[in-house]
Amino acid sequence: MRILIVTSRMAEPLINEVVKEIKESFHNKDLMIDVVASKVPVAALMTTKDLDDLMDGLRDRLKLYDAVLVPGLLIGDIEIVCKKYDLRRCYKGSKYAGDLHKVIEALLNGVELSTREPADNILLRDEEDVSRRFFEERSLEAFYIKNLKIPKRSPPLLLAHEIVIKGDLDKDLKMFNKLYDKRYIDIIVVGTEVGSDRPEYIRKIFREIIKITDKPLAIDSLNIKEIETAVSEEASLVMNLSRSFENWIDRLNMINSDLAYIVVPENVGGGTAIERAEACVKEYDYFYGKGLRKIILDPVIPPPLFGSIEALYSISLIKRRLENVPTLLGASNIYELIDADPVGIITFLTAMAIETGASLMLLTEESWKSKGSFDYASRSVELVHRAVKKRSPPIDVGVDVFVAKSKRGSAHINIPYENIQEIFQKIPPKRIDREKFFVVQPNYDEDLIEVYIFIKDDMKAKYLLKGRDPRSLGRKALQLAEIDDPEHAFYLGFEIARAYEALKTYKYYEQDSE
Repeated sequence: MRILIVTSRMAEPLINEVVKEIKESFHNKDLMIDVVASKVPVAALMTTKDLDDLMDGLRDRLKLYDAVLVPGLLIGDIEIVCKKYDLRRCYKGSKYAGDLHKVIEALLNGVELSTREPADNILLRDEEDVSRRFFEERSLEAFYIKNLKIPKRSPPLLLAHEIVIKGDLDKDLKMFNKLYDKRYIDIIVVGTEVGSDRPEYIRKIFREIIKITDKPLAIDSLNIKEIETAVSEEASLVMNLSRSFENWIDRLNMINSDLAYIVVPENVGGGTAIERAEACVKEYDYFYGKGLRKIILDPVIPPPLFGSIEALYSISLIKRRLENVPTLLGASNIYELIDADPVGIITFLTAMAIETGASLMLLTEESWKSKGSFDYASRSVELVHRAVKKRSPPIDVGVDVFVAKSKRGSAHINIPYENIQEIFQKIPPKRIDREKFFVVQPNYDEDLIEVYIFIKDDMKAKYLLKGRDPRSLGRKALQLAEIDDPEHAFYLGFEIARAYEALKTYKYYEQDSE
């Protein structure tokens, strides 16, 4: 197979090095790879017009190649250019040079990539689906909750995401709508606040949620009227059943005799792993004797410094005693109650859940610092699933859960220059434009960046721009404000970039702060 790789002028030396490594690793005499560079300095600035110009100059050579790969960061859909030059296997490659090896391997295996999306995105989705199916097909069934198979133990590790409703229907539904398209959300839990007594509101919420999802729904409430209402509106799982509330069972069985329950112990003695496991086993025997068959045991993980390690270990002990009974790991009690970024904690707990044999992990996003936890958990499950499938630690498996850091640094390219200046002192702006100014802020609720354009001393903004692409927002703002001062343009671009990072990572943002 002969492949042509298109790259940018500055990245050409790096791509040549990567291609050399690829050729050596494949040991395939029939694999030939050529590299050609566009005049455009960096891939992120390349457009379909640049690609067209390059292909036109190579027109006579193109018939020699079985496939053409262009930079994954190239702007636009390359399909028209591919058809113009009769390139039948012409795709966007990876965004990063380090992932080119996987793209070449996919091409050799006949994988169809995309003219619109970078190859990394396509390959990641395919691998996610394969990993999930692999474990679903091999897992042993404990029982079903609605259409969801609950395994006796992980993998696969199922995720339950709980949203505590506040009483504002529009805002509450917006939170549930955000869950609809997320990967690896298996059960949606409707939680209520302590002392809640709004059964009719529960009815409204459940009726709206079932319009947008067919996932199993659960209710987390201490009010039997709310629970009865939820069960009558298709809730399939009841959270936090203990002996203090065993009178629920007969009342709920009259509505749905096929309910599943999360059973929790009321007394775990000193809280050691052995005592906690023993308490859970006793609760299982007790409620099994009451006729319940769909039981998931929750040892109730306490916060860090209060016995969380003992509780995690108790899951493993429970599985030794009751190997056919699913268990739940409540992750939020750990990451919600420690002032640290939750992403690494969630990934660690995901690995521990599978190592101990938990079937289900429960997550919330109640505090501001825990925003994004549902996404972190989904990515963590994929990371750990792949590692288990490969029988390796959760590293170098093709997916990661880095947010503040990355697995590798960017390649440093040696660029020729005539002069060098080192800037270590602060340089103030030459002038400040007091006629026009911008206010920039992230809108976390709508997942958008907002740019307000003010003219002179008017207290009301002339324009409000909202969007997700920082470059487009900046260009439009400069156009509407009729600003061509590079100092002002630089300031606006810098603040929009900061707001964009804050929006992606749920960080605090304050304009003009260091």
